[in-house]
Amino acid sequence: MPSKIDQERVMLREAELGGLGSRLGTYVKFSGPGWLQSAITLGGGSLASSLFLGVLAGYTLLWLQPVAIILGVVMLCAISHVALSTGQSPFKAINEEINPVLGWGWAIATILANVVWCLPQFSLGTAAVTQNLFPEYKDNTNVEVLVCAILLGTAIAVIFAYERGAKGVKIFDNVLKVMVGLIVLSFLGVVVK
Repeated sequence: MPSKIDQERVMLREAELGGLGSRLGTYVKFSGPGWLQSAITLGGGSLASSLFLGVLAGYTLLWLQPVAIILGVVMLCAISHVALSTGQSPFKAINEEINPVLGWGWAIATILANVVWCLPQFSLGTAAVTQNLFPEYKDNTNVEVLVCAILLGTAIAVIFAYERGAKGVKIFDNVLKVMVGLIVLSFLGVVVK
């Protein structure tokens, strides 16, 4: 029985023969964790920064959000290139091939960026529950803590599911792909309009 990597290689070869649409569909299918990163990046952090820039500069800095998205994609491509061409994790490759200071700086910056981008998700989730679903609990600190604990528990469960490769991860990935696609289309719609 061929390994999963061999099966994926066959699928990629078939996609190459099938044309552009087939290639794009196959690439989207194999791009699971990248969509999770995109969802984090396009979440509360983007919303908060876009609103803040809107308050400060009106529509004049609206172009900045799509540029930030493109830079994020370029950065993810660079990291994946390092990982794929060396066969090592990006952190290990940067530490060994370039400089440990750069590797650790990148790791610390990544953690800080994820904290900055992820923490607003708890705020948004709490606000969605206490203001929209259950407005009677709007100013109840215990309910806010409970909602944050549920969100954190869900995030931890998803992380462990990724480690095990559970089938629910595929459903989660597909939902994320649709949501990220809709967010990107919304950004493009606002920019074009």
